[in-house]
Amino acid sequence: MKHIILVLVLITSVSFSQNWTGVIDTDVDVSSAVIPVDIFANGVGLHIIYTENNALKYCKMDVEGNQYPGSPVTLESSSVVWPSITGDATKIYVVYRKSSETYIRTKYSTDGGTNWNYLATNPSNSNASFIESVYSEDKLHVTYQVSSSVYYSRYISSWSTPYTVSNTENGSLPRIVAWNGNNEDKVYFYYRNTSSVCKWREYNVTSNSWGSIQNAFNVSNSEPSGFAADGSNIALYYTYYNAPMYYFQWVVRQKSNNSVLCTRTAEPSASQIIYSTTTSNNQMHAAFWFNWYAEEEDPGIYRSKGDDNCTIDEIYTHNYQEQQNVHFINTSASSNDVYVIWQDDYIGDDLRLIYDDQNPLAPQNLAVEVYTVENKTYPKLTWSLNNEPDVFIKTNAYEVWRRTKFWSGPWSSWSLIGYKNGNQTEYIDYTISGLYVESYTAEYKIKAKDVGNNISSYSSTVSINFSTFNKLSQDIEKYEYALDQNYPNPFNPTTQISYSLAKNAFVTLRVYDILGKEVAELVNGGQIAGFYEISFDASELSSGIYIYRVTAINDERILFSESKQMILLK
Repeated sequence: MKHIILVLVLITSVSFSQNWTGVIDTDVDVSSAVIPVDIFANGVGLHIIYTENNALKYCKMDVEGNQYPGSPVTLESSSVVWPSITGDATKIYVVYRKSSETYIRTKYSTDGGTNWNYLATNPSNSNASFIESVYSEDKLHVTYQVSSSVYYSRYISSWSTPYTVSNTENGSLPRIVAWNGNNEDKVYFYYRNTSSVCKWREYNVTSNSWGSIQNAFNVSNSEPSGFAADGSNIALYYTYYNAPMYYFQWVVRQKSNNSVLCTRTAEPSASQIIYSTTTSNNQMHAAFWFNWYAEEEDPGIYRSKGDDNCTIDEIYTHNYQEQQNVHFINTSASSNDVYVIWQDDYIGDDLRLIYDDQNPLAPQNLAVEVYTVENKTYPKLTWSLNNEPDVFIKTNAYEVWRRTKFWSGPWSSWSLIGYKNGNQTEYIDYTISGLYVESYTAEYKIKAKDVGNNISSYSSTVSINFSTFNKLSQDIEKYEYALDQNYPNPFNPTTQISYSLAKNAFVTLRVYDILGKEVAELVNGGQIAGFYEISFDASELSSGIYIYRVTAINDERILFSESKQMILLK
């Protein structure tokens, strides 16, 4: 189980209606695989693991179902049991045990699955089974069963001492999810206590405190099948046996008081293990197979959204019959896209893929800096890769927009000045260097487009002053009084503040918060006429709008004083 729970981000509001692609037949052969076939999605691809003849296989494919060169890779050649995959935008973890060993192994990759290394082994935990993992807030969380107890351990720089989640009670078949956002960093556990009782528990990672054990439900011959969480609620999926078949049901509870928000009517189902995920818009999702749905709909693959109303929607029902051989259903999300994989009889041995294709999130961490080549200077934009794999493979995925103004005059209209592919994170604006001696300002923003031509909202804007380039690249001996816009802006945690003096003066450069309280004094002393560039480190300050002011005085007469705003964005 990979999952999940993504930090909420500030974006322009968009609609999140379902937008399923057509079914994609991949080239990932799982003919010899055994349960589980696990999936983790991030910005560089879909990462899939499975065991085949007791060997652990990893393959990476794009959203069009094509494996990347070199895939699949054998991560472990023998005796592998209970594998699980998880990660974030930059790291992938595969957690498993070898049946001949009494500890849990972990392999990780920091380059999108190209190279793999061993993490330190988990402390001895006997014959751990039902191993599941989740990566959240730079921490790897693992749960597992030993004998009749449920345990938990996490890895930051080393493994923590195993903690007994089930306390003195019996516990088995554990599931794990995590949630971070709104200043929360929490992990949730769900397990079977007896043949009719299942329970759940919360762990607050930030405060290192455990909540009390809560009742999930009491249903005869039941066992947990899936688990999901969002900012307010948890969804507890379970199956129970009522001859001659298994039935599937779930309940959504509030995390704060364990009250029931909704319960789904029992449905006949062939899916006893349910995998879930949570998207950036704070919505839970689970995918599963129904023999039939409410005795009205065709047999097929469906999704629950785990919301207050226990809603459900159809993913794929093409010609399926009751008791159809449908295997390895699993799901993972990246941003707001939800990916579902499975294998069925229609194409034989290969996995099939379908995904709910939503708008990409706005590109993050846009910054601008000075780029110098052959004694000329240009604005250089950088940003972080979007965490959607359908942006990563898109040609001309990023649109770069610019507007300019002269001194305090009006802005020009925004214009599209260039593109970058989805796997690229920088753009150099070669059209600006050497423009005039006057002070122009350029402002930039970008947006992203995926292979389905869904478009994100714009990123935050950044700006830079043309005169900065002229003063850096030209031999200017005559100066004027000027205060330039800091760059980069927004910044985290350092930025450059530039100004020029026409005459020798006593100079102060101070920074204030939005309420006018001084938070830093960068310059306080005499300076000769010239151009100055001061570095400001805001590591100790919180995010927000700040004002910087330069004042030049000579013989108690103010020669020059000017203020500008800057944004610290952590």
